[in-house]
Amino acid sequence: MLIFSILIILICKAIWCWYFLWNHPQYNITTWDNIESLCKTGDLILFHGLDNCNPIFIGCYYGHIGIVYRETPNSKPYIFEAWNPVNEKYYPSEISHGIAFVDLKTRINSYRGYVFYKPLMWHISQETNVQFYDFIYWAVHNMKYNARVIRNGINKLLFNDKLRVGTNCGELVYLSLIKLGLLDQKKFHNNSKYHLKWLCNLTNLDDGNMYLRPVYVWQKYFEI
Repeated sequence: MLIFSILIILICKAIWCWYFLWNHPQYNITTWDNIESLCKTGDLILFHGLDNCNPIFIGCYYGHIGIVYRETPNSKPYIFEAWNPVNEKYYPSEISHGIAFVDLKTRINSYRGYVFYKPLMWHISQETNVQFYDFIYWAVHNMKYNARVIRNGINKLLFNDKLRVGTNCGELVYLSLIKLGLLDQKKFHNNSKYHLKWLCNLTNLDDGNMYLRPVYVWQKYFEI
C-alpha cells in the first residue's frame, strides 16, 4: 500500500512537471523582423524560461510577463517589466531595484527561453500613451521588485493584500493596464490573487479592446 501511494505521488509530480515545463502551447511561429513594425503600447510579452524550473513552483507555464511601450509607430519599442534581481548575477546598476524599461529587441533576442508576443487588437490613443509613459517614469523611480515572493503570494491569496510599490511582473503589468484604461480603475481594488496567470489568459478588456492569440517569436541565436 505504501509503495502504491508513493508511485501515485511520483506519477502526479511527473504530470505536473510535464504540464508546466514541457507541454508547450501550439502557436504560430514568427520572428522579430515580422513583429517589429506591429509592436504597440499595451501589447504583452510572455516568457517561458529554459534556465529555471519556476513554472513548477508557480503553477503557470509562463514564468514572466512584460508590457510594450512605443512612443510613435516609427520609434523604438521598449518593454516595461519587473524582475527579480536576486536571481541574477550581472545587470546594470540602474535596474538593481528590479524595475526595468529596456529595448524590446535586445530583450527578446537575448532571453534564455521561449518568448511569445500577445498583441492588442486596437491601438490606444496618443494622449493615453503619453500618460502611460509618465507612469513608467514614476514607477522606475519609485517602485521596486518585492523579492519576498512566497510571502507576497500568501498575503495575496489568504489576506487579500492590496497592490503596493513593492511589486512583481504580473502586478506591474496589471497596474499598467489600469493606467492605459484597458482595465477599469475599480479593478485596482480587486484582488486577482495570481496576476501573472490571470494576465496570460486575458482576452477581453474593459474598454472594448481585446488581446489576440499569442505567437511564438523565434530567436535567431545562430544567425550568420
